[in-house]
Amino acid sequence: MWSIECLISNIMLTKDEPNFTGLHYNPNVVESLYVLNSEMPLIRGEFCNTFPNLEKITLNADKIEAIDSESFKNCSKIKKFKLKTQSIEFFEIKDNTFEHFNELKSLEFYNSKIIKIHPNAFHGLGKLEYLDLSYNNFTFIHPDVFKPLKKLQILFLHENKFKDIPVEAIIKFTELKEIYLQENYFDCWRLSNIIEKLDEAKVKYGEGLISSLKCARITLHINLFVSFAANNSLWLIWYTAVLNDTEVLSHNGPFCRLLHIILHYFLLTNYSWMLCEGFYLHTVLVSAFISEKKLVKWLIVTGWAMPAVMINIYAILRHFCGNVEDTIQCWMDESAYTNVLVAPVCISMLLNLLFLCNIVRVVLLKLKAPAGNSGAPPSRTILQAFRATLLLVPLLGLQYMLTPFRPPPGSAYERTYETMSAFTASFQGLCVATLFCFLNGEVLAQIKRRWGNVLFRPRANSYTATQVSPVRLQFVRYSPQKPGEVKV
Repeated sequence: MWSIECLISNIMLTKDEPNFTGLHYNPNVVESLYVLNSEMPLIRGEFCNTFPNLEKITLNADKIEAIDSESFKNCSKIKKFKLKTQSIEFFEIKDNTFEHFNELKSLEFYNSKIIKIHPNAFHGLGKLEYLDLSYNNFTFIHPDVFKPLKKLQILFLHENKFKDIPVEAIIKFTELKEIYLQENYFDCWRLSNIIEKLDEAKVKYGEGLISSLKCARITLHINLFVSFAANNSLWLIWYTAVLNDTEVLSHNGPFCRLLHIILHYFLLTNYSWMLCEGFYLHTVLVSAFISEKKLVKWLIVTGWAMPAVMINIYAILRHFCGNVEDTIQCWMDESAYTNVLVAPVCISMLLNLLFLCNIVRVVLLKLKAPAGNSGAPPSRTILQAFRATLLLVPLLGLQYMLTPFRPPPGSAYERTYETMSAFTASFQGLCVATLFCFLNGEVLAQIKRRWGNVLFRPRANSYTATQVSPVRLQFVRYSPQKPGEVKV
């Protein structure tokens, strides 16, 4: 008799499991077990007795009423346990349920209608790092539930009925990085108290859409977008409220001069943040050992503070040292002191050009290494580098290199210069936002995930499992049945 033996095996069991006569597998190599729509009210301990090397259990769309410590005897090797979409209303996790799970690192009870957890249910889970209790019916969790979870890093409590949570127990988590609380019944006072006590953790509340998008790169993008929005808004105000009103220009009041200073401050911040983007990309590429957290802090200070220094120097010089022409008509005409603003802009453009050249060099070197091994043509490597370069041009503001100097008045190129300058200045923000936000894969994935949760929530309670093949084999070989193999 011949059999199919799993080398790397993921076994799936369904409600109406057919009889596979002659199908054999070695239980010692089974690492993952997926139970779908089984209608079993209790979990029995046979799982880990049958599969001694089992590391992952997923129970989906079952009718489990309760689980206890007898359910998981000899499950010391389990690292990930997932229970989701149960159809029993009063599901309970009992005393010492996971005391045998010495190696468990991920525990998920997603959309399982759980209403109660015994205070000692998580006893023995000292290595647990990820806990998902979202989309259940909790109104309260005893503080002792979280005591054993010394290594917990991520905690999901969203989409429940909490009015309060045991903050006193959670603040003892020395390694907690993120806690998700959205879609509960906290009042504003209680929520502010929770956030205050959990100041070291990343508290997620509200829609939670951008919670997983927070990183150094995104932080820099946000600051750049803010500078774009502020700069363009102020230009609109300047043109409508000042330049189109001759009375305001002739009066030359403090309001219009202050608006001129603020406008040029945000213009400088725009270039400053382009430089910060270039410096960040260059640094993370060429330096392997860099603290991104510290780097971002310094860049935030530089991006907003350095333009403030330059604009103050410019305003003081023009106000106190300028001639009569420099101080009339809301400072709309160029002055000799305008070079104080032009110089840092030129320096930032030159530095970004150098950064881009070195970034392209590093990218080419990294792309050539795998290309040589895989036999990819050099043209593909060059194409990838060229694509990366084009993406970075608007981010670093290098399109301004096309119009570095204004032609003299009356020149044949004056109108061309004005058109190109207006086009690049007006659409740079939109271009950067489209490339690095609206079309960003991470952003689109988070939007799809959130939309999927909204659609999935009402359908989960009436879930009907689709019948699939009960055994999924990733690698198979044909051989006669051997001792120790189990026939199913």
